[in-house]
Amino acid sequence: MIEINILGDLTVMTDGRDVPMRAPMVRRLLVQLLARVGQTVPAGTLCDLLWPGSKPVNARKTLQVYVRRLRQALGEDRVRHLAGGYSVRADPDELDVLRFERLISDGRGARQNGELERASALFDAAVGCWRGTPYAEIADTGLVDHEIDRLEELRYSLLEERLGVRVDLGRYAEAIAELTSLVSVYPYRESLRGLLMVSLYRSGRQSEALGVYQATLRVLDRELGVQPGPGLRSLHGRILRAELPAGPELVPGDRRPRPELPGRHWPVPRQLPAGVAGFIGRDCQLGQLEALLPNGTVMRTALLRGGAGAGKSTLAVHWAHAVAARFPDGQLHADLRDSTGDPVPPDVVLAGFLTSLGIPRALLPVNLPEAAALFRSLLADQRTLVLLDAAASEEQVRPLLPGGGGCMVLVTSRQRLDGLVAADGACPVELDPLGLLGAGAAPALARAAAG
Repeated sequence: MIEINILGDLTVMTDGRDVPMRAPMVRRLLVQLLARVGQTVPAGTLCDLLWPGSKPVNARKTLQVYVRRLRQALGEDRVRHLAGGYSVRADPDELDVLRFERLISDGRGARQNGELERASALFDAAVGCWRGTPYAEIADTGLVDHEIDRLEELRYSLLEERLGVRVDLGRYAEAIAELTSLVSVYPYRESLRGLLMVSLYRSGRQSEALGVYQATLRVLDRELGVQPGPGLRSLHGRILRAELPAGPELVPGDRRPRPELPGRHWPVPRQLPAGVAGFIGRDCQLGQLEALLPNGTVMRTALLRGGAGAGKSTLAVHWAHAVAARFPDGQLHADLRDSTGDPVPPDVVLAGFLTSLGIPRALLPVNLPEAAALFRSLLADQRTLVLLDAAASEEQVRPLLPGGGGCMVLVTSRQRLDGLVAADGACPVELDPLGLLGAGAAPALARAAAG
């Protein structure tokens, strides 16, 4: 029985004894053939790989000498000469790379079939195959970089899937320890951070799970200038709302109790100001707003523009009350001017929104990008109406825009805010002065005034 290991330094054993193979060029030839196991490598290609610079005059003859020594070490039937090239033969039980790939495939099959304990054992065995850099003999030559990259990525997938099985089995303490270490090695892998968040949450450590997300925000923004992807944002929102399941049902033979996580009531904000009795006119603008109601896939922003006294706020509040039932997850409202008429900073507005959505003040993010990301996460799967009154600039509004397809934002402003229209897809609705309400509005106003 022969055993060849290449996931690290090259080792060859026969019946448990080391096979002496000290000649560097013979070892290099074997590694090149193993990197293409099962394939016939042309003799000319092997010469190029063995002597990447200038080849000796008798390169083909020298190659034949190396092949002969290789056969003497491995056995005549291990190295074959076919169609002007050479190949090495090895079965999955004989070569660690093939065994590594087979164990991963079998583990994935077991996981798909719900055999979690078996999947865990197979994944553990696959991890045990790995001893160091693959093809270490020639790793620094660049000749097998593509194969090394493939195996490194396969190993990363294995580590992630193995930890996913541990989470599925409820082995959270083991998973947390390994995930914490892996996150430091792969800081930009959001899938690992997501598994760590799930493990912490299901261990009753919700605040630590939220802390992992905040750390992810900082790392991605500082080093890559990006925000977490939709999957991690959605997971963060579910953890905030305590909507993540406590864990899978017990598997056969597993008698560990499922962790009990305390439930939490998340408030549904109803912040709209009181509407105006006897609202008259604005049928055209009301129709425009009605046409902008979201369809569940794309978040909509309506921008009510008009001068002072045009009735923007009154119209916005009236329409918001009329459609409130279409936004069952709540209605948020903010006056973007303070008592002195100055613009309210968006981080102040976000702090109010987040606390009204149930986030304790102690857990509020400390900077605007993190607060805006948390706000988007909370509303990612919600149908919420956000009314922003008296906006002064695009910069004041942008951090207050949710990303959920079921949400709608209604902005009122004396400014045109063309940047919000061009860059953020806001749909402008123009308000004319009161005298241009329409032909039927004046009699209606007179009747309303007369009671």
